[in-house]
Amino acid sequence: LPFDLYQIGKKETAYKLLKLQLKKRSIYREVNEGRFIYLSKELKKTKLLRNFHFSSPVTSLLAAVISNNIKEVKKLLSSLPEREKLAGALFLATTFEKRNPNEAMDYLTTVFNLSTDENTSRYAKRFINYLAFKSGNFEPVLFNDPKFIAYNPENNITTVDTLVSKAEDYTSIGEYGKAYGLLKLALERTSSQELRRDIVKKLIYIDLKRKNYSRALKEVELLPDKDQADKDVKNFLKFKIYLAMGKLLDAYSTAEKVKDIKNIPKEERETFIAKLADYYKLTGNKEKALKLLEELVLNGELSRLTYDDLIRLAIFAEKEGKLREANLLVSEAMKKARKREEKVESLFWKASLAAEAGKTNEAILNYMKIAYEYPDVEPWASTSLYRAAQLFEEKGDLKQALKLYRKVAKLKRGTKEGEIAAERVKSLLQRIGKEE
Repeated sequence: LPFDLYQIGKKETAYKLLKLQLKKRSIYREVNEGRFIYLSKELKKTKLLRNFHFSSPVTSLLAAVISNNIKEVKKLLSSLPEREKLAGALFLATTFEKRNPNEAMDYLTTVFNLSTDENTSRYAKRFINYLAFKSGNFEPVLFNDPKFIAYNPENNITTVDTLVSKAEDYTSIGEYGKAYGLLKLALERTSSQELRRDIVKKLIYIDLKRKNYSRALKEVELLPDKDQADKDVKNFLKFKIYLAMGKLLDAYSTAEKVKDIKNIPKEERETFIAKLADYYKLTGNKEKALKLLEELVLNGELSRLTYDDLIRLAIFAEKEGKLREANLLVSEAMKKARKREEKVESLFWKASLAAEAGKTNEAILNYMKIAYEYPDVEPWASTSLYRAAQLFEEKGDLKQALKLYRKVAKLKRGTKEGEIAAERVKSLLQRIGKEE
């Protein structure tokens, strides 16, 4: 409707309608945000954009740039994906070109480091050169030139190993641009396949840190693929890049090409196995998922997994009757839990596993702990009360079960869960009445 209104010239009405829609959870939100920003500019209401929260990096940056909200662009910059980050850095560079050339050169360095094509790279470099000439500060020019870093007499760098070592030093302090330049120089100067592999991996690591995914995909092609080990490493790195980009189909189709997990870096194997097992689980290939799950537990390095990976796999293991594996995964998840919701969720599944294993008292204890220590964390608190009530009922402690069912019925009044609990209350009252 706003688009139709705009088409027939009712821009103000379209603007008001879009403004109303943005205050609600509407479909095609990003599209509507873009239209709202465009109309704000047409109607000269860009200052009002500062009062709105936008849902995506693209529209957030667009609104900040259109409204000339420099502080907001600065704030957004570090969290933006590579394309938006490049655009934001360029905006800030041009903004500070006259008022603060040194700051402008810092942002141009970001543009230079993020550039994936020669034109952008050349533009950033020339812009830096121009500002250096205007300001008399040539340090950014020199320190964006890997050859200068390499041949600076203070550094005394003469070998490829030393170049790589110096790059690692820069990486450790977050100077990724300088590290990248040195690694590229090292790559040019070595013919050793082993060393080239190592350097390319480091380049890709920097690209992933800087969210420069398109450049990472180009660099992964520099890796050799003479044998299966090479191919596995290459496919593993592609998997990481695609996963970071959110291209799940590409990520997992590439991951499936890894033939021997032992060929990928040891410290990353568990995470890779967990992600792949989760993928097989979601696509219905339970057999492969279970095989990977068993391998994961057998390796005994569960501490390397994230909380989310541990919980997802634990739930899957429980459903497939792998209670031992599920318990190990949940126990590790409990150690990783930091947020209240995570602590409750992991304890809930611990209780669920205990109940399934016939450890009724342990299960009740954990369910009740959730209900009384985390009463505000829903739906876990009320569900835990209900589960505890069920277990009391199974034990024959009908009065305690009745007490808990009543609590759930009261807490969840007006919901399906509340109705079910109320039905249990009626049923138990009849049973207790008969027994008495």
